[in-house]
Amino acid sequence: MKSRKTIMYQAKNGALELHGDLDTQTVWASQKQMAEVFDVDTRTINEHIIVIYNRVITT
Repeated sequence: MKSRKTIMYQAKNGALELHGDLDTQTVWASQKQMAEVFDVDTRTINEHIIVIYNRVITT
């Protein structure tokens, strides 16, 4: 059985609700939520996702 939990994170601009899966030790977040966690623009998150994606598909 999956152990899905809601994780509350206090970002600088307020509370942020993320969903985590304890079995796989993952957290699901939108680009906007990740930007809030790391206090950056969503474009920065998008750039990092593109870099990671390109590394994965080329290996």
